[in-house]
Amino acid sequence: MNYDIDNLVLDFARRTRKNLEYIESCSRDADSQVYEFTQLINSLLGLLVFPKEKFWDNIPKKSLAELVAEGWPAMQPVEDWLEEDYLRQLVRTLRNGIVHFNLEFTTNAQNELSCVRIWNTGRNKSTKKSEITWKAELTTEELKIIVYKFIEMIETMRKPEASS
Repeated sequence: MNYDIDNLVLDFARRTRKNLEYIESCSRDADSQVYEFTQLINSLLGLLVFPKEKFWDNIPKKSLAELVAEGWPAMQPVEDWLEEDYLRQLVRTLRNGIVHFNLEFTTNAQNELSCVRIWNTGRNKSTKKSEITWKAELTTEELKIIVYKFIEMIETMRKPEASS
């Protein structure tokens, strides 16, 4: 099936959901050679880059407290916090961390990926050196919630136009 070029970001988000659902169903099979955590990172990369570049102004101006009330995970920062306490800042920070591969993976007792630390860097104005400005740790379940919430957000941002 071809992409809906007029609604590319929306179509991408929906296809991402279908791929994740398929991988989730396959990952229940012990002999499966699919990797849910890897797919979540890949999905998040696409979901953060496409909308930020195309629909930045449409990203809702919601506080992180509002997001938590809507079911988003309450991300616990490892270092500092976001400069602004809003969804746009979170999108920018997560996007930068993933795009620049500011990632550190953690495994569980079965040697499965179970957690990722994502951080953002910025230039210190006085020293002119790059330093970490924000870092958070996300479990597989939190990653999954964020990915699905981003898909929902894209769906509400960009509804397909009615055909004539």
